[in-house]
Amino acid sequence: MRELLQWRRLFDTKLVEVTEYGFAAITRLKVDDALLADVEKLGWRLVIGDPTELTGLATAHQRVTSLRSRVQSSGKSARVDEVTWSVTGLLGREAGSMLAARLLEPVLALEPERRDPLLAVLRGWLGENGSWDASAKLLGLHRNSVRRQIGLLAELLDTDLNQAQVRAELWIALQYTDELVGRGDGA
Repeated sequence: MRELLQWRRLFDTKLVEVTEYGFAAITRLKVDDALLADVEKLGWRLVIGDPTELTGLATAHQRVTSLRSRVQSSGKSARVDEVTWSVTGLLGREAGSMLAARLLEPVLALEPERRDPLLAVLRGWLGENGSWDASAKLLGLHRNSVRRQIGLLAELLDTDLNQAQVRAELWIALQYTDELVGRGDGA
């Protein structure tokens, strides 16, 4: 009960619910940096939604809820209006890096002089929707070289690159490789 009263006082509202993951509050206050800092000093991290009318509460709740796991895993508060609403934006750096490390592990484990060109070919080929000619032109390689390297990548990754879901997951994972490659080289 003491905790509930504390949240009601901080957010100037009676619309506070203590939940299994923390608490939810609906407030008229603008959750500015000072209020956020006060809450974070207490050891809490928040997902702060957009201002909304009563009719928009369900949608606002859904958007806030979609970011809860990101805040829990990153340990950083988030504002709905500052999040990039894309797969990579919602996934977040930590989860994206874990995905990249898992899906691309065999390639990331290679020496940089082998790893980097293969990642470039994969990125180029996926970016050109699997077009051999467009990928070759983009990468400055012969189309047969692109085919050979994509075949090698399929073997290394032990996956079927003809499947759209596999290609989509790899494309997302590639968005997070820079951090992994930098760490792997001692940078």
